[in-house]
Amino acid sequence: MQAQDIDYELFSITDGLSQNLVNTVYQDQFGLLWVGTQSGIDRYDGYRFQHFSERELHGTKTNIQWCHAIAEDSVGNMWFGDQLGNVSFLNRQSLKWSNFNLLNDDDELRRNLDLNTGPFRIFAIWASATSEEVWVGTEARGLYQIDRQTGVVQNFEIRSGQIDQPWIYFIKSWNDGLLIGTDMGLYYFDGQRFESLLAQYAVRDITPNPNGGWLMATSNGLVLTNNRFENFEFLFDARLLESSLGTASLMSLAYSEEKNRLYLVIENTGLAIWDFQTALPSRVSLEQKYQSRRVFNDALVGRQGIVWLASN
Repeated sequence: MQAQDIDYELFSITDGLSQNLVNTVYQDQFGLLWVGTQSGIDRYDGYRFQHFSERELHGTKTNIQWCHAIAEDSVGNMWFGDQLGNVSFLNRQSLKWSNFNLLNDDDELRRNLDLNTGPFRIFAIWASATSEEVWVGTEARGLYQIDRQTGVVQNFEIRSGQIDQPWIYFIKSWNDGLLIGTDMGLYYFDGQRFESLLAQYAVRDITPNPNGGWLMATSNGLVLTNNRFENFEFLFDARLLESSLGTASLMSLAYSEEKNRLYLVIENTGLAIWDFQTALPSRVSLEQKYQSRRVFNDALVGRQGIVWLASN
């Protein structure tokens, strides 16, 4: 795998970002960039960052602190999840916040939560068109449904062999149900039961393949599957990544239609690019500019083809 140099611009606390440790990025339908950091939520309008502090959002209540998950419904309302089982909802029209927690107020676990250990980390959120129905994926705590009107929270357990509750990395709408990527494979959930679609590897991200089907970031490389998840093919296997980068574990995918390339976030290692014309990956080198190898957590291709990367 050859390395290629790409010009990057780094945003940090000197540019108004609230915290240099960025967990996730999301661009909404209005072009605003939402940034989940270990200080909470930032929003970038192309000119400056605006920080939404815990105090501003929630008064005296404990809520979004280390933001790991961001989602949007069809009318532009925003959802956020953090390290402590907290979920916040921003109504786009009223600009008012509503807050939820996946645990009861009198739950002993909630009283003993600690940011550093992150025992109730939220990795994924999916909201229905009007945000009346919201699904939340957690780290080893299962899938949750929140009724925004009543505040009722319901837990759905995923059981896979000896593992009671796998980590949930993403939730997406598919076939009148939900696609759920976990560290124990890919599942389909119809609202009542879970069906395993792929069980051998952790499936951490998924994106439509421009040539049909789906591309999946797994713990063993990049996988191509058809629209119904019936066949699975490695576009490149573990040996290719391990020989050049030391790991085959992919964390996130971002496809650029303009350049017809796929950006691959590689666990604890950096960034690679899959070129659809050559069908080969190449590692992205940032060492010359930043004097160190950066670790990326998330990636997206936004408007004007700009690639945004969440980095440590």
